[in-house]
Amino acid sequence: DLQYHDVRPSKGLYYLLEKIGQVKRITTDEEIETAVTEPPQTTRARIRGEFIRLANKKRKDYGVGWIYLKLNDRDQKTIFCVDPFISYDERVERMMASF
Repeated sequence: DLQYHDVRPSKGLYYLLEKIGQVKRITTDEEIETAVTEPPQTTRARIRGEFIRLANKKRKDYGVGWIYLKLNDRDQKTIFCVDPFISYDERVERMMASF
């Protein structure tokens, strides 16, 4: 099992390849730190980030995945956002307006 996905410098395959000059780094540590709290504004990550931010602020119980946003309330409303290149979804905006 390759561990390219492992982001730990001591375990991940990427860092081993970087150390021996087999991959080129395309981001800085600062860009990575920023990305932890600021999602890209041109993808569905923006939608997911706004949903999480507002749900936390309003103390809503929720679940999220790569393609879905869910309120864990009586109605169990789930919205699927399958297109990774959209950054706005009217359905999500309506859900957040109901918080």
